[in-house]
Amino acid sequence: MADDDGMDTAGGRAALDAASEVDRLVREHRLDAAADVARTALASAHLPLRPAARLRLTLSSILLMSGHPDQSIVQADVVAAQAGLDERTHTSAQLARLLALMAQGELAAARVPAATLLAETPPADPYESLGGAFTTMGSIAWTDGRVADSIAFFRAAIARAEGGQLAERAMHPRQSVSIPLTLLGQFDEAAAFLAEDAEDATTPAANGWRIGTHVRRSRLLFARGQIDGAIAEAVTGIELADASGARLFVPTARSTLASAALLAGDLIGAAAELVRGEDEPLAARGSLVPSMSAWIQARIAYEQHGPTLAVKTLSEVFDNLPANKRILLEEPGIAPWMVRTALAADDRRRAATVVAATDHLAADNPGMAPVGAIARHARGIFDEDVDGLTEGAALHSQPWPRASAAEDAGTLTAHADPAGARALLA
Repeated sequence: MADDDGMDTAGGRAALDAASEVDRLVREHRLDAAADVARTALASAHLPLRPAARLRLTLSSILLMSGHPDQSIVQADVVAAQAGLDERTHTSAQLARLLALMAQGELAAARVPAATLLAETPPADPYESLGGAFTTMGSIAWTDGRVADSIAFFRAAIARAEGGQLAERAMHPRQSVSIPLTLLGQFDEAAAFLAEDAEDATTPAANGWRIGTHVRRSRLLFARGQIDGAIAEAVTGIELADASGARLFVPTARSTLASAALLAGDLIGAAAELVRGEDEPLAARGSLVPSMSAWIQARIAYEQHGPTLAVKTLSEVFDNLPANKRILLEEPGIAPWMVRTALAADDRRRAATVVAATDHLAADNPGMAPVGAIARHARGIFDEDVDGLTEGAALHSQPWPRASAAEDAGTLTAHADPAGARALLA
């Protein structure tokens, strides 16, 4: 007699064989081959419903980590639409879809499904469904520029992960929370969360997330001013991705390497890293990487051709600041740079829009000193306000924007008080 999965039928045995082969290939870090086996089995065999759904969700996960979240969504949607599956399988499909939407930066499309999961009473799995929904809502809050809300949602998701196996199965909220904590200068806590997540990501299926911990740690070290360490972590992440085919985090690693090269004055190296990043699957670049790449390209353009071309290169960010709150937060130096560059290009209108955007961001995050620092720094440049720039320097939590604000204050002071300028830059 067949069990509920029909595993002793011909289709059931084919499902077991395919799942076993996919698992073997994943263990060997051969994700493309694993995806091919899963696709072939799903297309050619009459698999029982539930084994087919499990195999399809495995394929969805493989496609996500391979850098194809768009294709991952397609597989998850097939499972979500199938009748006759248990509620937990449907929940897993919903979470797979949410994760892929976040990887693409399509957070507006994730808002309603995440809220629906939160509203389920009782949830199919209180750890997986609520943890995944909280992680999604945290990412949405971060993209909307609501720092405290994002951290609260991520911490709620982490609490769920500690009650179950979320870090192995779903959203990895500890990686997500490291990003706002880095903005706030809470570097040690962010590093601790990444270390915990790396300890949990031990199975072959979690290899892509282990790569993510290296890439996130690279961003963290860069923010701390530890550039050599940041480069080493990014390179490790890329090497692991090259060995396994799990390319989801490679575009972010490439942008960090490009930023490091630019900081060292290596324009050719920075441009080369951007070109390598463009070789990655387009759907893996999310919403932040294109803006990051545009900023790096604009800085290269500034050095080679001056501020007018730099502003033009970054025009999509200048002209759509409400959709770019995330980069204003994750890169505290970009807004002041944009104001300074727009003014140098005699584009006072664009400079004013950046100042207004950072003022709104600060107003939306009362008590968040590093967010206020971004606003004070940007407005200080625009208003030629030495006191505002000095305040911004004191409030910045990261060394590079802090030094930039101090340099801006020193440059402004130098025109009227050379001795005072030397004191500011000392």
